[in-house]
Amino acid sequence: MRVFGVDPKLYANRFSRNGYVYIPFALTDEMALSIMDFYRDIEAGSGPDVYRYDFTDEQLDEIRTFYGVVAGIGNELTISRNYLNIYHEIETHPHKDRLSLAYNMGLGLLSGPNSRVMLWPEASLEENTGENYGDYVRRVGGQDKITEELSKSAPISLALDLGDVVLFPGNRMYHHRLNPAGTVIYYFSFNETGMADRGPNRFERSQAA
Repeated sequence: MRVFGVDPKLYANRFSRNGYVYIPFALTDEMALSIMDFYRDIEAGSGPDVYRYDFTDEQLDEIRTFYGVVAGIGNELTISRNYLNIYHEIETHPHKDRLSLAYNMGLGLLSGPNSRVMLWPEASLEENTGENYGDYVRRVGGQDKITEELSKSAPISLALDLGDVVLFPGNRMYHHRLNPAGTVIYYFSFNETGMADRGPNRFERSQAA
């Protein structure tokens, strides 16, 4: 089963120009519906403790290659994390991910009412090299300074519906989930340094994007 139904080369210039790319209907219908079935199993109580879809090695290679071609960074990427995120009503704020989650790809499944992925491509793209977002906040002088910085640029607002895909540099670009309740996204994170990351379990279903 193929993961993507679009040519990644067609989106490389857009990623280079904007720093991110949103691709509607990027997944094949078969892939999107298969991941949706996985989600339904979880909601029915028959899913695994770790919300990780059983991608084949060939599919994982396709996913790495897709991101590498779009972002212009080659395909020697480590998949540090991949998991289904089922959002509930939680408070979120713009943030940057840790170094092991340097590059992010979100696969859209369900979008809750007025729920959006928010990206700040025109704000500072300074890398978060810490082990968590708190390290970055302390290094730049506190959350108030970050809030002030983000007020100077307008965010990009994206709805990820079934089969849509978004790619962005997670440890450089500020991002968060607005109105998260009812949204389901399958996330991949990558890095170029071989770093692994902890696997999310069923208690992390409400994590921020």
